[in-house]
Amino acid sequence: MEHNFVAKVHSVVHEHDIHQPWIFKSTSSVVTGTVFFVRGRDVGLPRVEKVGITNAHVVESNRSHQCRVIQNGVVLGTFRVVRICPTEMLDFAVLVPVTNECSLTTVQVGMHPLRSGEPVMIPGYPYDSDCCQCAYGSISAHGDGYWMQCNVASNLGNSGGPLIHTKTGKVHGIVTQSPAGSESITEVLPMWVLVS
Repeated sequence: MEHNFVAKVHSVVHEHDIHQPWIFKSTSSVVTGTVFFVRGRDVGLPRVEKVGITNAHVVESNRSHQCRVIQNGVVLGTFRVVRICPTEMLDFAVLVPVTNECSLTTVQVGMHPLRSGEPVMIPGYPYDSDCCQCAYGSISAHGDGYWMQCNVASNLGNSGGPLIHTKTGKVHGIVTQSPAGSESITEVLPMWVLVS
């Protein structure tokens, strides 16, 4: 399975010119994470063809409200943060391309809840990696409120990536965090939260 719908997102805090992505000033700080792309109509934005989904904590401190998307070491373009929900319970953000051109493909959205034991995978861009890496496991539990838990180890940089059902290839959630002190457990925000 190809993962052309997944990319790395760079959100630069402090002084940085997004139009010159190779220039960083000594006061700049880069926050990286993973972003994935879905059709806008699947998440309540019918006027936008493709939108990027990531975690709010990846882009919330960005001064310009813009970030760049990189896939396999190639900068694909500049994206604008159009929706953000930075609460601890709903950690997501929606990005749209600054221009209409976006070469990234989209992944289908799955809205039904996954049962414990169903097989899943997390494709993403761990910190300091320029290529997509995948981790496999299964849904292990449902946490408090909205959260799903899976027995997949995620790394720094996987934040904002998709939780993919390996049987259907659909995205069912946004990889958000690992509980403090846990090993090989990742908490995921279900996709239906974005459109409810």
